[in-house]
Amino acid sequence: MSAEAVIITSEDKITGASPIKITQKMIVSQCGITMPAWRDQELTTDIEAISSMGEEHRQELRRAETDFRSLMKHTFPDACIWITGSFAAGLDLPSSDLDITLKIPSLGERSKFDKLMTIKRELLAYGCYRKLFVTKGSIPVLMMVHNATCVDVDVTIDNDAPKNNTMLLSVYGQIDERFPKLCRAVKKWAAETGVVNSKRGRVNSFSVCLLLVHFLQQVGVLPKELPLTIDGSIEPNIARDAKKETGWVSKNDDSLGALFWGFMKYYSQFDFKNQWISIRQGKALEKRRDEKGEPLDGLPKNNSLIVVEDPFLVPAFNCARNLLKDNIYDQIVEEFVEAEKTIRVQSRFPTRKMEEKPWPEVGQSANVQPTSK
Repeated sequence: MSAEAVIITSEDKITGASPIKITQKMIVSQCGITMPAWRDQELTTDIEAISSMGEEHRQELRRAETDFRSLMKHTFPDACIWITGSFAAGLDLPSSDLDITLKIPSLGERSKFDKLMTIKRELLAYGCYRKLFVTKGSIPVLMMVHNATCVDVDVTIDNDAPKNNTMLLSVYGQIDERFPKLCRAVKKWAAETGVVNSKRGRVNSFSVCLLLVHFLQQVGVLPKELPLTIDGSIEPNIARDAKKETGWVSKNDDSLGALFWGFMKYYSQFDFKNQWISIRQGKALEKRRDEKGEPLDGLPKNNSLIVVEDPFLVPAFNCARNLLKDNIYDQIVEEFVEAEKTIRVQSRFPTRKMEEKPWPEVGQSANVQPTSK
């Protein structure tokens, strides 16, 4: 990133006074963004402030984690416990829940659902949680609320994918300290605008994090190769110095403000209908299919709209698979366009409550109006 002086001429057409020449410092970033230094500073300050939010909630998450570990070890001494998700990866917000995955050999070979039902019954006896409920599906989840902190807790069992994903995001944060700060800002924007809500057919938080990873790979902040092998050896509970292990040195020294604006600009113009994102390959690829419509080049299934490949799962898996409706897709793209325009025109962090512009329900027309770029 570099700075250069630009002379702006201001002319008073009413009084006819002589033009005034003003020298303004401009920031020229490596990610393709040029903006006044004052705007860069303000946007960077906003992102820093967002990243520092939520220490009180972070303490509550730690307490909820400690209580859960204590109860599980008392009830199931052979339990292996991994904290996963945004809190473990260092990307949490004041609204983040506590994600946990378990392995308990003493529960035998019964189904994941039955194992979680057993855990639910045991935890009910302690009276430390309320609203305990086990969802069904290929990956059942024990959902509950920790009474002492009101923290939402989601528990899975025999579920390795979250461990790898959590460690990957954590490693990116060690490789470059800008990543967790940017990720918190992007997640805040996505949550407040409604982009993230997989239960309503939108994208999930992990997909948004991977969109950021992909962008940072393209501009040289993060490596295009996965920093860790996909051999199942990644364990969130093992301390490591990822920056030293990888030897990665960023080729980009852009500010948080420039990178955040660059992220919004990149996806406001991205062709999601014809391209898909692979973190594993470090690039966007064309969506290609054979004569029978079967995906080629590692393209995951459920690939008509936004495709963000899971970095680890084989066969290929689309993390944004819950997004199936064109009307909701149109709204997500519009949010990127609006965010970029807000930064460019209004010089502020692009956030607004989703109630200000209601989202279409699944099957409902989006009525999205084209926005001038």
